[in-house]
Amino acid sequence: MDLLIAELLNAFKQVLPEVFYIRNYKKEVDYPYMTFSYTGEPLGKNQEGFYLDCDVFDDQGKNNQRIEEVIGKLQNFVNDDENRILNEQFFIRFDFIRPNNIPTGSDTLQRRYAQIYVRVDWRKS
Repeated sequence: MDLLIAELLNAFKQVLPEVFYIRNYKKEVDYPYMTFSYTGEPLGKNQEGFYLDCDVFDDQGKNNQRIEEVIGKLQNFVNDDENRILNEQFFIRFDFIRPNNIPTGSDTLQRRYAQIYVRVDWRKS
């Protein structure tokens, strides 16, 4: 799973440089940034589906432009059939994305949630 997570991190960094698995541990936070975690399900022999729970954070208060641009880029990335990952261990296909607004109750912090579904064909057992 470590290699899969590393590949997903690299892929998402094409959209946003500040991407982290589960949590942003940086002492000085650079906004906007995204975190993600996953839940998997078996789909068939040597194939799994993963729900990637992604949270995008920004510190622009009522100015939504930057965070909406990130979500738009993320949607374009997921919907682009060229964005597939193939190596000796697996083949990853991004299937769909479901973005959603998450109120924070803060005057500065913004948060958008997106669930991304990926299919992974494991090439080596």
